[in-house]
Amino acid sequence: MIKPQHRRVGFYPASARDYLEPLQMLKGWVDKMVFCDIKCSPRNSRELAELRKTAMDNDLPEPSFFLGDALFAMESLRPVDLFFLRRDSDGEGGSELNLLGPDKLPMVLNLINLGGLLVTDAKNGRDWFADFMVGKISCLQAGSKEIRLAEVQPWREHGLQAFNVL
Repeated sequence: MIKPQHRRVGFYPASARDYLEPLQMLKGWVDKMVFCDIKCSPRNSRELAELRKTAMDNDLPEPSFFLGDALFAMESLRPVDLFFLRRDSDGEGGSELNLLGPDKLPMVLNLINLGGLLVTDAKNGRDWFADFMVGKISCLQAGSKEIRLAEVQPWREHGLQAFNVL
């Protein structure tokens, strides 16, 4: 495999403590994964060191952390190559950010490089996600970018779909 010229970066807002499985799933897709949550990060330096060692020993993406508001993080980050969002909600225990709703989707897509991926589940994609799954739409415009269902779906077994950002 030819190494890309730049390090591919993924971003996972409202990640809580969901670290290892996403790193395993995204191996080969990103080189670095930025986890963001307003309340959660590795509990202590030992937990962080163990996660980083596991990542290095298994050639997983390098984990890094942004403890704070996901919207601020999105304004602060450079464009990313992959935006990963799962298991979030507007209910108790969720972030209530509705990042893939009509108001914030243009901001999310603006954060993703052209040719990058948006990876999410039905809970976060809501109506537009269902419309893609039943073939009602093949493209969704949000701001200056659009998304299309990716031909390759490596995370389907996890209940996730990949969308190309164009």
